[in-house]
Amino acid sequence: MWQIQIKNLDKIRNLIMEYPRQSVLNFNEAIAKTLIAVERYAIMGAPVDTGRLRSSWRLSVQLMRGELSNTTNYAIFVAKGTKPHWPPMKAIEKWANRKGIAPFLVARAIARKGTKANPFFDNAVFAGQIIADDEFQKALDKTIKELIK
Repeated sequence: MWQIQIKNLDKIRNLIMEYPRQSVLNFNEAIAKTLIAVERYAIMGAPVDTGRLRSSWRLSVQLMRGELSNTTNYAIFVAKGTKPHWPPMKAIEKWANRKGIAPFLVARAIARKGTKANPFFDNAVFAGQIIADDEFQKALDKTIKELIK
């Protein structure tokens, strides 16, 4: 009968038990860094009129989860564009007046053509992918180094 004896088995068990806690800390840091980068790219890429779209971001990181959202009610329409429709006059009055255009004319143009998409958030996510790859690799490397030291 053959027998294999593992040296430092208790230490190995402890490292394995420690892995989930340690990895959560490192991966949460990677999530936060990635979302901060995506937010930065989104701010740089967002069109600016009053600056509200650029300044209305909410970022949260929980246990192995993160979320980045824009709190304006119109961000989705800027990012995705719209099909032709008759917009609510109240929604376009301030913008049209700032631009010196009659709100009715803006509404009629939207009713005929819709609005063109400005995929600033999609572009930000795409740019953040490189950072995410790097940050998650660093988190994995750091976790492994911490566990084997």
